[in-house]
Amino acid sequence: MTRTTGLLALFILLCVTGCQEDSEPAPDALPDASAPQDAGNWVAAPTLEISFNGIIVPDLALHCSAGVCTVPDDQAIDFGTVGVNREAEILVSLQNPAVCDAPAGLDPCTACALTVARNPAHQNLGIGFKAESNSPGHFRLAEPFTEPLVVSPADVGCGDTEQSSLALRFSAPERSSSHRATLVIESNDPDRSVVEIPVKAEAVVLPVAIASLRSYDPSNPSAPSTDPEAIDPMDRVYFDGRDSYQPTGQGADDTAALAQYHWEVVEAPRGTSPADFDWLGENQSLSSMWVPLPGRYVVRLVATNTLGFQSADTPAARVEFDAIVVSGIGVFMFWDHPSNDQDLHLVYLEESANVCHRTADCYFSNCNENDFNRVHWFPDAPVSSGPNPRLDRDDPNGFGPEIISIDRPNAGSYRVYTHYWPSENPVHSDTTVTVQVYLKGVLAFEEERLLDRREQVWAAVDIEWVDDDSELGSGSVTPYPSDDPDRVGRVAGGLSSILCSSDEGWPFPD
Repeated sequence: MTRTTGLLALFILLCVTGCQEDSEPAPDALPDASAPQDAGNWVAAPTLEISFNGIIVPDLALHCSAGVCTVPDDQAIDFGTVGVNREAEILVSLQNPAVCDAPAGLDPCTACALTVARNPAHQNLGIGFKAESNSPGHFRLAEPFTEPLVVSPADVGCGDTEQSSLALRFSAPERSSSHRATLVIESNDPDRSVVEIPVKAEAVVLPVAIASLRSYDPSNPSAPSTDPEAIDPMDRVYFDGRDSYQPTGQGADDTAALAQYHWEVVEAPRGTSPADFDWLGENQSLSSMWVPLPGRYVVRLVATNTLGFQSADTPAARVEFDAIVVSGIGVFMFWDHPSNDQDLHLVYLEESANVCHRTADCYFSNCNENDFNRVHWFPDAPVSSGPNPRLDRDDPNGFGPEIISIDRPNAGSYRVYTHYWPSENPVHSDTTVTVQVYLKGVLAFEEERLLDRREQVWAAVDIEWVDDDSELGSGSVTPYPSDDPDRVGRVAGGLSSILCSSDEGWPFPD
């Protein structure tokens, strides 16, 4: 028997009794003489696994030979198209999925840790780009590599995370051009000690999206427009993207032209849902959306050219605006279940405190603009205006909002209730209801309660309005006395649909 054959036979015997590898070794691989040993047992080796853009590399069988792994071009770190003079970033994760079961006396978390460090026998980079592949340096690490980078194994007893992340950046030059480089990662994984991954990007001249609120056009006075200083919930806001364009020069393809527009809400107040916005012209240069709730909104325009390239997300592509309550009292309600029905009630306590009272309570039955006998608290003012309430929005199912407003409140006391409507819909679910009260445009109250049964009523808050030296007067809010020290207001059950159709309504329990 030769010396080599004898060593190989000994290794096979030892591996059967004590070796635990994280992957299949090369058929002729010998154990690393530097690996920790105990009683003749080899400790499992660390494993380098690299993930990005949903891809995991390298494949030991397909990409690696003698510890060097070359990832093919179809699994490259691909930045895709990046606008000229702009930057893009991709997050690359290094994992160590090795499962180590070291012999007694050895710490598997240390013995099996993955260490990324410079390898003088190869590129001596640790992590970096081959110099000759990255000229003139458009690819780079977001932060300089500091060695050694240690990644603990996936063993549940190791405590530390079994992955580390690094960000790669591409800085596109000022002209359309293609760029390639090779990322090198050097580690103590015996089967993947060197991994080379292609990196690529295309610098292109992207279309430019220019978004704005549509301003008043004196040459076309009937055209819709939006004053940014006077946007109220329930308003429709109008947008203009006609200044968007496809640049020329800088190596641009002169055959490209703008082909499509798309508007989207990227920031909105809590309680809104995409269905609330009721877009018109969502994919056109002129567009509009409905504003359901007060608060901050950010809308973005994306322009696409005939080559399929989309505009970058820049400040010029965004419109930011605030929806402000202009009424003296504005009450908003929304909830978190898509199909049940929650109803908002505002009761004038000087007349009655009963919920669903025909003349004291403003709610879906008597406060909509189309209701025949609308509630009319103050006969000296027109119905639904001045000191009289109006139900701006009734949502019979969904998330809301429901909105009740009083433009110029009279002095007096008002109470906000919500009611879990006892519909025949078999779908029933616990629902968290949120109530907001705005006084002269300022949020004065916001609380939520869980309603878990139909017919439940939540007495949320009382509003006291007084005459003072101001034009509208002023108001204050007092939460209804609680039945739960951890919650605001009181919840009681028993308001049926029959009681909610009676003249006197339902007396909320004291």
